[in-house]
Amino acid sequence: MKLQTYLLTEGRTQKITHNKFTSDVIDKCSDILINYRKNKRYIYRGIDSNDIFGYVKPSNFTRESAYAWKNYYTLLLDNLPSWKDYPKRSKSIITSTDDDYAEGFGGSLYVVFPVNNAKLAVAPSSDIWSSFNYFDNYGLFDLNDLNYLIYDTLEYNYSIIKNKNVDTWKKLENILKDERIKVRKKTTRKKYPYDKTLWDAIVPFMDPKKNGFKIISPKNTIPKGDHEMWTDADCYVLREDYLKGVLEGIFDDEDL
Repeated sequence: MKLQTYLLTEGRTQKITHNKFTSDVIDKCSDILINYRKNKRYIYRGIDSNDIFGYVKPSNFTRESAYAWKNYYTLLLDNLPSWKDYPKRSKSIITSTDDDYAEGFGGSLYVVFPVNNAKLAVAPSSDIWSSFNYFDNYGLFDLNDLNYLIYDTLEYNYSIIKNKNVDTWKKLENILKDERIKVRKKTTRKKYPYDKTLWDAIVPFMDPKKNGFKIISPKNTIPKGDHEMWTDADCYVLREDYLKGVLEGIFDDEDL
């Protein structure tokens, strides 16, 4: 599904040596190191590689979802005021708290070591595309439905912007605030159709707090269950099958 694209095709991870990994992780990732040793819960990422050690600086790249062919949701999450404290999706790497889920998409399974000052965004479900429960108010089930709603409203029904790219936040923001759609207002008796701007129909239901999103730091225990996570901070990655041996070497401890 959508997470698969991020887990397998992000060609941004640089190969590094064992010594480089160890020295940098001890120096820059001490919070997550202590967290991993104490709690035995990890952040995972699938990478189409056989390298043992790697480094990625996601903020140096801008990515788009291969599934979000009209990348409206990324523009929204990167720019809405309610998301201002979260890492920008377009400048982040996508990870998972569940090893089976990450590994199920192929490639090799890696453990991610974000630097100490990282902001780690946590989705309420295993995939951000199905993490917006409030969308049900307008018959939307995931972010793909949201993309299609905006596309159908803006680029199919309205000749004024047909065949034009809505590729910047300013363009999208202006159009969302101008265009109106028919929505259903729930009452105790029945649903009455009424006009609402796309902005008023969509934006309140993308609030991260209402939908259960969180921000944690590398000091916080990795949440239980299956959660998509993302960060724009520098990260080191280690192939999972080498994790125990490398951590034993760092801590000089066999009880890992």
